[in-house]
Amino acid sequence: MAVKYLSGNRLWGTNAERLALETDPANPITTDGSDTIIQFKETGTFTFTPAGTFDVDYLIVGAGGGGGGNIGGGGGAGGYLTATDHEVTAQAYTITVGTGGIAGVSGTYGSGAGAGNGGNSILNPAGSTAITSIGGGGGGSGDFNNATSDKEGNLGGSGGGGLGDGGNSGGAGTASQGNAGSAGAGDAAPNYGGGAGGGAGAVGGTPSSTAGGNGGVGLSNDITGTTTYFAGGGGGGTNIGGTGGTGGNGGGGAGTITQTVGTNGTANTGGGAGAGGRGSGGGANGGVGGSGIVILRFPSSSSYTAVKGTASNDPEEELSINLPNGSIFITSDTNVHYMWNGTDTWNEVA
Repeated sequence: MAVKYLSGNRLWGTNAERLALETDPANPITTDGSDTIIQFKETGTFTFTPAGTFDVDYLIVGAGGGGGGNIGGGGGAGGYLTATDHEVTAQAYTITVGTGGIAGVSGTYGSGAGAGNGGNSILNPAGSTAITSIGGGGGGSGDFNNATSDKEGNLGGSGGGGLGDGGNSGGAGTASQGNAGSAGAGDAAPNYGGGAGGGAGAVGGTPSSTAGGNGGVGLSNDITGTTTYFAGGGGGGTNIGGTGGTGGNGGGGAGTITQTVGTNGTANTGGGAGAGGRGSGGGANGGVGGSGIVILRFPSSSSYTAVKGTASNDPEEELSINLPNGSIFITSDTNVHYMWNGTDTWNEVA
């Protein structure tokens, strides 16, 4: 079975489930005023089941794209979708948190490989239309002899930047979710700056002969009660003696120079990864895109069940929780009531 979260900060489940709740959770459940906020952070799937009809605010961010290698393009940010007062009903909603895109591999004479796109993050009601934030596009990567498709930035929630050498194009973003990545600087000696990944708030910055493009800025959101930026694009890489592009505010990774691997996108922001640079000893790989996130906010008077996994992988593993002081847990198997002391102890109550 699964722990049920009832109105009035009450929980219902087995005694074993009570003991398994953590106070430093991977997927925190917190409160802000009269609202409950669930942050689904671990990559993979979850099931969220309302006990009835109520409205939720949501933020859904796809995972960032990987950064390209060898004067590569920065990874595009994951798609950014948000809404208020979205009605949910008493049915199972599958929630998917996207995994960051893989790094582009540096190479010479055709041995490089393009970076991977980030995974989609999804809120999917049973029997209805899924709400999907598209993963960010991977950055262009490789060398002159690579396939054109490897050197160009991929399309995605936001698009990846293009490989610096040859002025390869950036990828397009998805309408209402993100922006395009920029093209590489082309044969602009001496440093051939790589293009930048687009962010939720802006296109990727234009590179130059001395610097990789700066990643597009993300967007801020206060759904958790704290204003935070999400979905920044990754910076482009450049040659020795140049300057790597900065990552966009919102988890974007910075591009690098010489044989330095691009900076990873920040986890749970959907930030695109920075691209790797190139020096006298060859090129470097890009970084890995930042994972996505799904956040739900709704009145604490609403009851629901939330579990990690699905019937096919692990339906009984519970979400961890941050419990407000004074919360009551009612055990279904022993019929005992416990009160949380706000620190680390359940106290039995009469």
